[in-house]
Amino acid sequence: MAPPGNAIEVPVDKAIEHYTASDKQKMIRVEEVRELARQGMSQRQISRYCHISRPAVKKYLDPTLTIKQPSQRHVRLLDPFRTKVYEGIKEGHTIAQINDELKKHGYNGSQRTVGEYVRKLKEEQIQQKDSYSVSRHAFIQLLYQKESKISSDNLAIIFELYPKLPVIIETVKQFSFCLLKGHSISLCYWLSEVKNYGIPQFNSFIKGVLKDLTAVLNSTIYPYNIGLAEGHINKLKLIKRIMYGRANFETLKNKVL
Repeated sequence: MAPPGNAIEVPVDKAIEHYTASDKQKMIRVEEVRELARQGMSQRQISRYCHISRPAVKKYLDPTLTIKQPSQRHVRLLDPFRTKVYEGIKEGHTIAQINDELKKHGYNGSQRTVGEYVRKLKEEQIQQKDSYSVSRHAFIQLLYQKESKISSDNLAIIFELYPKLPVIIETVKQFSFCLLKGHSISLCYWLSEVKNYGIPQFNSFIKGVLKDLTAVLNSTIYPYNIGLAEGHINKLKLIKRIMYGRANFETLKNKVL
């Protein structure tokens, strides 16, 4: 039997409203496969038409297949704290920070439950607004270049959803300026200032810088770099691999020197 000419309209049950986006998509695909089977298509034809494997088609046609209903207990448990969770999201707090704050107000659930609830609230926020995706390249431009491909209106929406993002962008630009312009004193001030932001990723970065602070400051003061040494090391390793098993150390030394 030939595949149907028109797209399959799959009825969506209202009961799936509480499922995650991936589970909803899977349920719609299951109903699509079953609808094609009811129209008389073979499993092989369904596999080709839907671009899924034949074992998957067989699995979807199994009448005993069910997708686990998400527990509503977690949602009910956190509903009294919905405002607090939303405030934490608006302020850019991590899930661990939101969980600690909720504990102070009587929450006795797990951090994983908080994470699931936060993702649910974020999905609701996205559904309430027009969908808009930003590429990784556009965000890199936003961090390291003066101009960005993101429009001002969309940028305002992004900043509203992630209030700490403007601070992050400005902080990265300040660090880049200190490093490239050779302002070692400004860099020291930057390190002490960023500690107070309370952003875990920045704190981890600062710890790494402080471990080798002398080298970092020297890189801003002096025009030297290790590019020449790295180039010779790369050349030496290439020669060593080419000569592997064919010569001894003395031959290698004569070839390099």
